[in-house]
Amino acid sequence: MTSSLEPAHARRYLLGEASEDERAAIEQQYFEREDALDQMAAVEDDLIEDYLSNQLDATERQQFEHRYLSIPRHRRRVETMRRLITVA
Repeated sequence: MTSSLEPAHARRYLLGEASEDERAAIEQQYFEREDALDQMAAVEDDLIEDYLSNQLDATERQQFEHRYLSIPRHRRRVETMRRLITVA
């Protein structure tokens, strides 16, 4: 993996599609680079926005709902973003 967190890899990671090697490389970056978590958060925000605006294809939507939303803190994050979008 390059010195920058690849958005496509990060998105695959969040959707549970990343290979073992991709997961390991992303997780290693958390320990090596201070900005890796910020980059992952930005990709995560984009993914949530795509979900809320119905921009995910059927497969991504199913993976998002099955994998990402299965974690309570992720559901809270989606609901927070939904409220922010509604207010804005």
